[in-house]
Amino acid sequence: MLRLVTIPISHYCEKARWALERAGISYREERHVQGIHRIAARRAGGGGTVPVLVTPEGALGESEEILLWVDARTPPEERLFPAEPAERAEVERLCRRFDAQLGPRGRRLMYVNMLAQPELMVRFNNQGVPRWDAASASAPPT
Repeated sequence: MLRLVTIPISHYCEKARWALERAGISYREERHVQGIHRIAARRAGGGGTVPVLVTPEGALGESEEILLWVDARTPPEERLFPAEPAERAEVERLCRRFDAQLGPRGRRLMYVNMLAQPELMVRFNNQGVPRWDAASASAPPT
C-alpha cells in the first residue's frame, strides 16, 4: 500500500490526495502537524516538506512529482499532463508557477486569517493526526 505523508491543511498535500483519488490509486495517508511533519517526511525518504508519497520504487517529495507519477499510471485519455510536448511544457510551467507563486501566497493568506481564530485553526489543522501530534499543536489559552 502506498503511503502519503501530509499536513491536513496543506494545499500541496491536497493536490497529491486529489490526484491519487482521481486516478483511483489506493493509498494510506499519514497526517502530521507542522514541525513534526519534517521528521515524518525525512523518515519516509523525502526532504523536510510534505507531501511525500512512498511507492515501491522509492519516495517522491514534491507534489508535482507525485502528479507526474500518478499520471504515468493513469489511462492516456485521463491524464493531466498532455502527451504533445508543447502543451505538456505549458502545463508543467503553470504547475511550477502556481506552486512557486500562488501556493506560498495562499498559505500566508490562510495562516493570517486562521491565526486570529486559534480554536478554528486547531480544529482544521489537527484533523486526523495522531493524538501525540495534536497535543503538540493545541490552541493557546485566550
